[in-house]
Amino acid sequence: MPPTRILLVIAHFYRPQEKSIYSSTNPAAREQRRASLEQVLLAWRAHYGETATINIEHKKCEIHSVGRFALDIRILVHGNHHLLDEKLLGAYSAKAVRVEVEDPKMLPFAAHRHMADNAGAYDWYVYSEDDLVLHDGEFFARQQWFRDTFGPMRLLQPNRYETNPRGTRYKTFIDGDLRPHLTKPWFEKVDGEMALAAQWLTGPLEFRRARNPHSGFFAINQAELAHWMAQPHFLDLDCSLVGPLESAATLAMLKTFPIYKAHGDSQDFCQIEHIDRKFSGLRLPELSKGE
Repeated sequence: MPPTRILLVIAHFYRPQEKSIYSSTNPAAREQRRASLEQVLLAWRAHYGETATINIEHKKCEIHSVGRFALDIRILVHGNHHLLDEKLLGAYSAKAVRVEVEDPKMLPFAAHRHMADNAGAYDWYVYSEDDLVLHDGEFFARQQWFRDTFGPMRLLQPNRYETNPRGTRYKTFIDGDLRPHLTKPWFEKVDGEMALAAQWLTGPLEFRRARNPHSGFFAINQAELAHWMAQPHFLDLDCSLVGPLESAATLAMLKTFPIYKAHGDSQDFCQIEHIDRKFSGLRLPELSKGE
């Protein structure tokens, strides 16, 4: 059986500016930013690359070939405004792709073009911001199960979460519901059931049309990429969803597919970690059940 071919495209930008509060431009965040990026790359190679088993009997390491997966990592950068070097790229077999844009905030849109340039060469096309760590070696199995169960052209987005010892709880899902009027127009323009349910190995699962579709991430298969490319809005550079970063990650998908997320007690069925604590560190009043 041939391996599952995965193209991972990461948009990465860092340019220090004095008195900046954003991690991509904060001089004090340089080392933390680089460490986060390495953690992202490490997780992808760990789950979708060769593995080793310590053979205690023979005091040796057994190496297991990739077998199931063939992963290519492309990191989009603008000029020299990044934290990559040959050592980091070489360690994780990643390739930097230089993109020239007038506004660095538009860099993530180049991922759309890069996917189109590689249409037909991969089974899965993944976009990710540079501070999201995937801990799930069965992520693509879950994605395929979702499509097999509910039908094609339905997008399952991961729930972003942060871990924080000083948060309201140790784990906080950070993309809760937005006000209904912000997503209702897309529910009307793109057909799809409002709720889906199925039985999983550990019990029932619930999915809902996402009232906050943003994850800073998306994964689409070959057929979905072809469908997206055929739409009149493909590569329209529309930044109307909050701003360029959110629009590149989410608006293009929102215009094309009904977006779902695992809901309620099912949230951890499909999830990804945000390497930050800025959202989980917010001091907000607790919402009672039923409110």
